[in-house]
Amino acid sequence: MQNENASYHIMIIDDSPTVRRIIEGTLLRDGYQVDSFGSGLEAIMALGKQVVTIPDLLLLDIGLPEMDGYGVAKLFRQRPEFKKTIIVMISARDGMIDRIRGRLVGAREYIPKPFKPGEISATLRRLLKEENTPKEY
Repeated sequence: MQNENASYHIMIIDDSPTVRRIIEGTLLRDGYQVDSFGSGLEAIMALGKQVVTIPDLLLLDIGLPEMDGYGVAKLFRQRPEFKKTIIVMISARDGMIDRIRGRLVGAREYIPKPFKPGEISATLRRLLKEENTPKEY
């Protein structure tokens, strides 16, 4: 039996190699397809060259070099091919203003650092399940 998570592609953008390794290891154990990058520009270039596929969910740090996470999220949201990509902000910045700014650029969820790997897994499961549950009108 194939893992149902294997059909989901998750992208991690965080400038900390340690954080990327922790999240990537957790998600690979959970069976997801994972790509990770140290900056938003690296991810955007890889997507432009079609080296990676458009993610179902993006885990995005706010404090990134060159372009912060808000700018990256805004760029993603402006492109129609990312309309269905779920954005989750991860950051040590845990203030109300940061959470509001995240929502304004299209983030669905905000996970403060430090986090437990289980929090990441549970959040992804919940968001991906919600996204794929038929809506009743």
